[in-house]
Amino acid sequence: MAGNRAVEEIVPKLRKNVVDVVIENKNNAGFSVGLDRPPQDSEYQQDAPLNNGIAGTGTVDITTGRKSRDPNYDVDKSRIYVSSKTRGDTNFGLTKEDGFLEETDTAIEENEEGQAYIIAKSDSIRIIAREDVRIQNQNNDASITMKSNGDVIIHTSGNVKIGSEQAEDALVLGNQFLSFASELLDALKKHKHPTSHGPSGVAFNISDFISLQSSPINDKAIVSDFVYTQKENGAE
Repeated sequence: MAGNRAVEEIVPKLRKNVVDVVIENKNNAGFSVGLDRPPQDSEYQQDAPLNNGIAGTGTVDITTGRKSRDPNYDVDKSRIYVSSKTRGDTNFGLTKEDGFLEETDTAIEENEEGQAYIIAKSDSIRIIAREDVRIQNQNNDASITMKSNGDVIIHTSGNVKIGSEQAEDALVLGNQFLSFASELLDALKKHKHPTSHGPSGVAFNISDFISLQSSPINDKAIVSDFVYTQKENGAE
């Protein structure tokens, strides 16, 4: 409302499927209950033409700021898309062909026949919990938990890969590195080697070894105070 007047906007009239139930207001916000609606130019849409559809693809599409008569998953302002069967990555441009994945990535390739999805898209998205937030798969093989005390826990029975599916350089374990580095510096401080006049003295730059052992090794300045990991993957 602007004062006591309703604010009306130009709203493209949605081209409906015959089974769709659509509720929308004069401010370009509404929802459609019907069947999956792939983009009009997709091969998948050709298998599910408007006013026909595919059984088992029941869908609720909540949208604001629709730009055309058909759903446009690229430019419509905000959307929550809940479907029993769709090709979500394909419809929303998240495939290798769209440049979203590397050619070598296979772990999250989409089922070409479609599957159940819940997809949210907008300029910015917030998920807010008064206590904990957890994202996990059904078998609890992998999860990310954000706890109310500020801890973020990544649990997996597989591997955590950063960069791409092909990542293979392992992280260094901080505490084990500190122990190794301290023992190495102890050995260097005591090092002597044989000479023609008998064992040598300690290294002339022993003070450098002592300084390095003090910091950043003994004071742990070289390791993080808030990021921790472990050798095994945490599988029970």
